[in-house]
This record gives sequence, C-alpha cells and structure tokens, in this order.
Amino acid sequence: MRLMKSSLVEKGALYRVTIPKKDFINEGPEVGFNFKIIDDQITFVTTKDNLRSLLDKYPNLIYSRRFVHLWKSKVIPKIISIIFIVLIMILFLSSNSLIREISFKNEELHDEKVYDFVYERLRKIGPFYFLKDGINDLSEELRQKFIDYAWVGLERRGGRIIIDLEQQEVGEEIGDDLSISGNLVASKDGYIKGYLIERGVNLISISQSVKKGQLLVSGNLKYHNPGEEQWTKAKGLVLADTVEYITKTIPKEKSVVEFNGNTTSRLQFVIFGKNINTRKNPYAESNIESSEIFNIGFIKLSREIIKEKQTIKTVYNKENALEYAISIIHKDFKKEHKHPKEKITNIELIYHSESEEKYIFTFIVQKTENIAIFVRR
Repeated sequence: MRLMKSSLVEKGALYRVTIPKKDFINEGPEVGFNFKIIDDQITFVTTKDNLRSLLDKYPNLIYSRRFVHLWKSKVIPKIISIIFIVLIMILFLSSNSLIREISFKNEELHDEKVYDFVYERLRKIGPFYFLKDGINDLSEELRQKFIDYAWVGLERRGGRIIIDLEQQEVGEEIGDDLSISGNLVASKDGYIKGYLIERGVNLISISQSVKKGQLLVSGNLKYHNPGEEQWTKAKGLVLADTVEYITKTIPKEKSVVEFNGNTTSRLQFVIFGKNINTRKNPYAESNIESSEIFNIGFIKLSREIIKEKQTIKTVYNKENALEYAISIIHKDFKKEHKHPKEKITNIELIYHSESEEKYIFTFIVQKTENIAIFVRR
C-alpha cells in the first residue's frame, strides 16, 4: 500500500472513508493518508479510483468527498487577493472622501443639536458616510440655523469634520439678524450703574433698582405711542451692582487624572472578531480615542490615539482651601463675563464648616455685571 499524498492530489478528487478495523486489515486501500483510529473504525483519505475498488468489496462503506486541496490551492489565495485589493481601495477612498468622525474644535462648546444637524447631512452608502453637499454650503446653513452663536464653521481634515463654534460676546447673544425682534430684560435683581443702548427704547435710568425679569429696553420703537408698533431687535449693555450668595465645597484630598502631553498612535485591525494591534500601548495609564477608518463586516480598521495620563493628588488645609474656593468664583465670573467694566467688587466669607472629608464655604459676592438678556417677542 502506497501512502503518498502528492500523488493523491495530482489525481483530483479526494474522499474521506470510514471502514471497520477488521475489514481494513483484511483488505485496506492501495493509496491513502491522514489515517485515524476511532474505536473499532479507521478513517483515511483516498482517491476516487481506490474508493471504487473498496466499494466493490464493501458496498456499505461510509465516505464523503474532500475539497481541502481545492480550498487551499485556489480559494484561499483568491480570497486573500480580493481582501488585499478591497483594503487598498478603501484606504484610498477614506483619505479623500469618506467621513469617519465629527468632532468639535472646542469640546467645552459641544452642542448636540449642531452635531445632529451635521450628521443628518451625511449620506450613508453601506458602512461608509459621505457629505451630501460641499463643506462651504453646509457651513453657511449652520450659520443661518444657529444664530445664537457668534460664529459657526466647519473644517475638513482628512476623514474628520471639525465644528468650530464661538459664543456671542456680551450684548450680542443672538447676533445681528434684524429679522428677529424682541426686548432686553433683567436677568437678576440689580442697581443700575450705567448702560449703553445700541438699539431699542431705553426704559431705565442710572441709580434705579430693577427686579429679575423687568423690561429694560423695548424692541418696539414706538413703545411710547399706544397702539402703534415698529419692532426691532433690542441691543445694549446694562451694568448693575448685584449681590449673590455662593457656596463652594472643597474636598480635603483631591485626586485628579490629567493628561501629561505624551501621545502616540496605532492602527487596530479586527478580523473575524479578533483584535490585532500594530503596536503595544506604552503607557501604564492612558486614554484611547478610536476613530473608525472602515468596517466591512468581518474586517474593521481603526486608528487609535493613545494619551498618557497621570494621577495628581492635592491635599488642602483650611487656608488654601479657602483660597481655592475664591479662585473658583473669580474663574467662573471671567468665563461668563467678557466686558472690561464687569468685575467682582467684593467677596466676604460669611459661613464655613468642616467635616472629615471636606470644607464648606459660603460667601456674599458683590459684582458689577451686565444683567441685560435678549428675549424674543
């Protein structure tokens, strides 16, 4: 009996045969390979001619055709070639027209409505996304739709769309679109110190006390003419002295995880559910941001940005906790108030308490700030 696999492959079709051990001993195949003994049965692979010979002797023989040689020699190389060509095509397309990610230039101004507006203007073809219109046309649509921002723009960087938002400065909460009309009202109680009215009918005077919600500047240019209306968008600055009670809680110990500036990147393949990273993560603590390049079902390619993190621990006593609480109040005020005449005039600690874990401080804060906010009619 010859046991040569090379000669079997040359003859074409192969068959797996199962035969009782006693029959195999009495009359085995002339050609075969991959012999396995299972209980009182022997299985092996043989050629079509040898199978016919065995069937003449054992008509009830169990057998099945094998396609392994065909799969290995023809199918697998073709699949690999097709996958390679598809990968090259997708990588080329992804660098030119595919949209893989929508992000904000300043994540502190993340606006879900703006994000959804951009997302809805993408065309999905299979697993891929493309812009329906040009980037400039979409930017113009955004500026017309979201007039509460001083600026809305889009920037294209490869497969990323970056949304650039800028908030309105004081007195320009909704821009200068005169198709919108309304009034300026008081956002809180205050004592008027000064004002600069650019548009509308002024209804206040210096040294006047006003209540929250009170009408300060009317957008009706004929306000003093009963029964007549001529509306515009009231615009102006109304500075007032205000008083506010603010409570700040400061932990005695605070651990903050921060990025230290070290970053690296890598490509990640997912093939048939198995992750294949092109590089190991070099950092003990890190944050990984992944952006998908393409996904065709059983193959997925992503780019990962790895940012190293470190834990910083701060311990506060009463004195530096108090200083930190005051600094937070100043920081919050500067973030919300941009006019040079707006300022905090005084901060007084009126109450404090302490537990095992934290300090609690309550302040009375006196400010000069713009209290005028626009309300559409």
